[in-house]
Amino acid sequence: MNSSKICCVIGLLLSCCASPALANQGDIMGIGAAAMGRGGGGVAFTDEVWALYYNPATMVQMPRGAFAVGGHGGHMRFQGYPPIAYDSNNDGIINPDNPYDRWEVSEYDYDDPSGFHAGLVKSYTKWLRLGLCLTLPYKRIITVQQEDPNLPYYIRWKNRPQRLSLYAGLAVQPIDGLSFGVSVAVLARCKLTLDFQLDASINDDEFQEAEGDSSLALDLIVNPQYIELDVRPAFAPIVGMNLDMKLIHKSLAGWTWGLVYRHPIDLLIEPTILGVSLYGRAEDIGSVDSIIIPLQARVYFTILDYFTPRQIAFGTALRKDRFAGYIDVTWNQWSKAFPSVAYVDEEKTDIQIGLVDLNPHVLNGRDYDPLGWKDTWVIRGGAEITPPEKPLPGKLRYIGFVFRLGYAYDPTWIPEQTGVTNFMDSDHHVFSLGAGARVGDPFKVIEGPICVDLALQLQKMVERVHTKDPALVGEDGTVPPGYPLDGEITSEGLVVAAAGTVTFKY
Repeated sequence: MNSSKICCVIGLLLSCCASPALANQGDIMGIGAAAMGRGGGGVAFTDEVWALYYNPATMVQMPRGAFAVGGHGGHMRFQGYPPIAYDSNNDGIINPDNPYDRWEVSEYDYDDPSGFHAGLVKSYTKWLRLGLCLTLPYKRIITVQQEDPNLPYYIRWKNRPQRLSLYAGLAVQPIDGLSFGVSVAVLARCKLTLDFQLDASINDDEFQEAEGDSSLALDLIVNPQYIELDVRPAFAPIVGMNLDMKLIHKSLAGWTWGLVYRHPIDLLIEPTILGVSLYGRAEDIGSVDSIIIPLQARVYFTILDYFTPRQIAFGTALRKDRFAGYIDVTWNQWSKAFPSVAYVDEEKTDIQIGLVDLNPHVLNGRDYDPLGWKDTWVIRGGAEITPPEKPLPGKLRYIGFVFRLGYAYDPTWIPEQTGVTNFMDSDHHVFSLGAGARVGDPFKVIEGPICVDLALQLQKMVERVHTKDPALVGEDGTVPPGYPLDGEITSEGLVVAAAGTVTFKY
């Protein structure tokens, strides 16, 4: 009888932030069709339920409560990837002429940024507003992704637009024209623990029949001993203030200034232990005596699944009867960020064969710190025109329209990829158009109007060529993993997004 027993205990503590707050849908596209049509900003402007993200203090600009619901979707098209040198067959050798030692795809596998959004604001007197809103991706609620930084991927779009977010907060106005607000992004952390055992066995007859054959049939028994999935909340605060210049002089009424602070999110998964115990037994096979060789290994690794930068945003806005506009400037502390890369702790990793301790050297441990990522300044601006309302016969009573446009410049925080990492990104130009209509409630259930808003947004990623350092190529022509075979790689893309929102103001 020959038997091999493998006992594996894998503890995977996988946390994930699921939020478009701070650095995905909110920053990339905006939340709500009206804000998306104005360029995805409005620190001193937003008088909608989405103020909980933009600046919770501006909720007091809403004369009454509101409930909004809508959806958003889009399509992404990115530059194709050149062949990348990569040890796909894990033999420790990279031969560019070997098709198994290259990574090559013609299309990206990213989900389009689609989902739903809803929000509610309740008005209590003139001085207090309470709010709640969320964005829900169309295909998923929680996802955990760990990327190989040697392989190119568009870090801004890989999973950030596809994450759940829930906001709750309040705004107070101690004096007319000055308000303060605070909201909390409620995020989802996920903890997954797996404990399973594998048993493989083969008898002497099966072994003899397999002689001369490249394959060996055996019986495999999988025993999932323990599985636990635990989802728990995490929190990230947003604090803001808003000032109407009418406090200085009544002629300046409608000219507002806003300031907001968004706390960074650094979801580093707790150190995870991968323990493997292998006991190989050969018994009564040919002339081989019974031999047992135990092999035990423990690997400590961590994963950063999600990071959002510390943000300070300030802006100004002007509101008149038929015209309104804003300008925002946002500072993003990307220099403290680190990508979603599994990092192996070489000091704690150990391996033992029999009773002999070995001193392993971790190769390919993914230690890419520092990466030289840069802090960025994002500029957004937008405006809207509101023609006079027109009376309507019947229960609708009237109809009004609004037309919007916006622009944003969002520079990349990723330096040129001259080494073996391939974090693809480039500067963004965002162009937005929007329109809305409002009518009186025909059922007279709510006091305010029913508003329908639509938005169309186009994001153009400027073409950028990353030229690799020639020193990475050895004298014998060997190249490291992550090296494009033609010596350079181009990042470029186009993202088209659209949204629609219905708002009931009561």
